[in-house]
Amino acid sequence: MVIVGSYDYFLHCIDPRTGRFMWKLETNNFVHGTPAVSGNYIVFGGCDGFLRVVNPLTGQMKQDADLGVYIASSPALSDEYAYVGSHEGIFYCIDLQNMIIKWEKPARNEYSVILATPAVSSSKVVIGSEDKHMYCYNKSDGKKIWEYRTDGRITGSAVISKDNVLFGSRDGRVYILDLENGAGKWQFDTGRPISCSPAITENKFFILTEDGSLLAFAEK
Repeated sequence: MVIVGSYDYFLHCIDPRTGRFMWKLETNNFVHGTPAVSGNYIVFGGCDGFLRVVNPLTGQMKQDADLGVYIASSPALSDEYAYVGSHEGIFYCIDLQNMIIKWEKPARNEYSVILATPAVSSSKVVIGSEDKHMYCYNKSDGKKIWEYRTDGRITGSAVISKDNVLFGSRDGRVYILDLENGAGKWQFDTGRPISCSPAITENKFFILTEDGSLLAFAEK
């Protein structure tokens, strides 16, 4: 199945082989973020403030949590938890079994909009914000481990690769940080704002700048 949200307030399900409509689920506002799919459920947030869990076969909603804030980012799933940011800059860990907030981190300021998808490792979760910071939290209790400031808003998602955190910023730079302590390992100034997420292969990574240039990086 292809699962996609829309500004028509619906989550749509389409057969990828035929393009045939299968089902749709109505919400109360825009569905901006990409749904997350894991096993026998779909998890997505909406601008109506709800995080929903949906049966992928029937499109029926299993349960939901009213967070009361715009959710424009996409959730990341790990074990029985969803990690998701809000337009108000609050970052949540949601217990999907009970649909309750396990922990939440408040916004730094009024500019702390979160549009990115969190990146999750075995013990850490990393998220960028439009307040120009990349944050790393302990998955289990939400304790902040480190933060790293750039000179531009961070709207694209970070990628965790081994012990590295890779992301771009609207300051035009590509960054690689140490996952353990947030120390800067490497950066490259593209000279153009970056609002997307990098894609990593075995020996290379690719990132797109806002003028439409696709850059590829590899070891010398």
